[in-house]
Amino acid sequence: MQTKKVKVTNPYASAVGLRLMDGMREVLVHPKGFIMLDSEEIFYINNMSSIFSKRRLLVQDDEVNMELGLISESTDVVGMTDEQIETLLKGNIMTMKKHLSGITDKQVIGRVIEVSKKIEDLATGKLKIIQEISGYDFDQLISPE
Repeated sequence: MQTKKVKVTNPYASAVGLRLMDGMREVLVHPKGFIMLDSEEIFYINNMSSIFSKRRLLVQDDEVNMELGLISESTDVVGMTDEQIETLLKGNIMTMKKHLSGITDKQVIGRVIEVSKKIEDLATGKLKIIQEISGYDFDQLISPE
């Protein structure tokens, strides 16, 4: 495969550091930010760590994701953008429950809560589902603003 620049995004609220192929250069992917990496660098990082397989960083190229074996199901909340999570939260309650029920990763739960705080008219039943998966109570989920 010919090397190309690929967008790698960080959907979480914490920064992620990467050490590149030469072993000397390091880059920091800021929260809610992105960087452009050569596809060779992505393959190297994937071989050295689980940062892409655990979806801490998201590769925004279907071809590279296919070669890495990272094509996920449409029900995988981890690979969704904030807008897709917002659409999920505003949609059908049963679909939302199905998508959120298997989440155990605290970073992903935190991301869902962060998106849900932006929605002003979220139904009580949906808040209850978020409360169940997160362990937080309603007062913590509702923004104090």
